[in-house]
Amino acid sequence: MSMRIGELHIMGNLEFRLMEKEDFGAIVTLMAGTFFHSALYTWAAPDEEERRRLLNAMFHHRAQGWLAYQTELVLEAGVIVGSATWIPPKNGEEEPVKNTGSMDDVFKGLSPGVAERWMVFQAIIEAQEKSIPPLAWELAPIAIAPEAQGRKIGSKLIAKKLEEIDQAGLPCFLATQDRINLEIYGRFGFKKTDEIPIAPGGPISYGMFRAAGVPDSL
Repeated sequence: MSMRIGELHIMGNLEFRLMEKEDFGAIVTLMAGTFFHSALYTWAAPDEEERRRLLNAMFHHRAQGWLAYQTELVLEAGVIVGSATWIPPKNGEEEPVKNTGSMDDVFKGLSPGVAERWMVFQAIIEAQEKSIPPLAWELAPIAIAPEAQGRKIGSKLIAKKLEEIDQAGLPCFLATQDRINLEIYGRFGFKKTDEIPIAPGGPISYGMFRAAGVPDSL
């Protein structure tokens, strides 16, 4: 069963709505928990305590800009269990500000190696994003709470937005640093376009592109 009430979209016992300012703290907590064991953050901050501090600081920095995009949440019993941020096509216009504040605040108190590794990654992801066609959407971070994983909540978040993107006849891009995600996104019609080693012995950043109107296999 699926129905809409204003800006709220209800699907079974799940509720979908856009992120609001009041969700900020919960989003940071969700992201930090979801990405704690990811290939990128494990490499950037091998020490678990530093990684925890990096994740909280990084997503506190990043999430401040997500209200300018389309960040859709999924809630269960009033608790946020999933989030997906979609960056609209640039259309030749200036892109909204992604973040506020300084990156120096993110790395404050962390060992120099953490900041150095992150800057290496940042250069690579910026190069990949330059290949995005002007009319393509970009799927930025998508996070599902560990206790809610394995129930296709992420799939519902992705499919719901891709239906809208397909109706507009537009393509979509994403980048991931976890190889296991290639198969997952492949079910939605995303194809790997490149794979760039971030550093010797480090993770690989995979660029993926989905042509307009490609059906998923779910």
